[in-house]
Amino acid sequence: MIKRLLPILATALLLSATGNAQILNSGFEDWSQDGPNCFSPDSWGTINSSTGLVGVCTVEQETSDVHSGSSALKLLTDQVVIPPFVDEIAPGICTNGTVNTQTEAVEGGDAFTAQPAAISFWYKATPVNQDEYSFEALLIDEVSGDTVGYAEASDTVIVSNYTEVVADISYFSSTPPTIIQITFLPSSPGNPQIGSTLWVDDITTVGDVAGLTEAELANIYAYPNPATDRVFFNLGNMKTRFVSVYNLLGLTVAEQSVSDMNNGVELSGLSKGAYTWQLVDQKGDLIKTGKLLLAN
Repeated sequence: MIKRLLPILATALLLSATGNAQILNSGFEDWSQDGPNCFSPDSWGTINSSTGLVGVCTVEQETSDVHSGSSALKLLTDQVVIPPFVDEIAPGICTNGTVNTQTEAVEGGDAFTAQPAAISFWYKATPVNQDEYSFEALLIDEVSGDTVGYAEASDTVIVSNYTEVVADISYFSSTPPTIIQITFLPSSPGNPQIGSTLWVDDITTVGDVAGLTEAELANIYAYPNPATDRVFFNLGNMKTRFVSVYNLLGLTVAEQSVSDMNNGVELSGLSKGAYTWQLVDQKGDLIKTGKLLLAN
């Protein structure tokens, strides 16, 4: 099971969820008091109940600048001092799971059995000193404890206007998930910068994956990986499909039809780094996504 460890100063918030394909309070419209001085979005976990004791709210309700509706999520990184034990920089965290203060990991999430192709959300960001803000979503099968799908996005640049990210989900198994776990951070956990801020609004799921067997999915892959100026795709038993390559912000950087006779995609001119590829059928239904490292 994939987990991202988070340096958090908080009491765990035990959340429960209903429904089988729903991200609760996905537009951040509903808020309740969380501790003596702060408010947190309903159905989402924050560290406000702990940091609020010293007057610091690392998650706030944004009402003056939203993508839609009446409010959005605002996450901040700030100094938290609780003498004599704590003097740390705390990146605001917002998750639909539970913060485990013993392991400093996020656990649980919303009940969820769908298999979407991607997760979309709108965001703005003002990182300090090129601090890295991030989004992560895990689709987890609680029976086996395995992560069956994974999506992420991160960057270090200032984004002044609400911008959409469509983060493709990479599936490692055809087993349906039982929960979805989503986490937003305004800072890098390893080197958070005071003042880094991230706004988020309107989270939605996009599309559905095609029902291929695990063996069929395993025969679909990109090579070589890492690639240089060109990447090729093994299509398994498929003849012709359409492939798109995205950067970490979800922007398309390459796309074309591929077949068993012409299965290469040109990548020259792209910067080295991590990318995501997506393969769809003739109807536009997602077949598979994967990670690609460009080392030109």
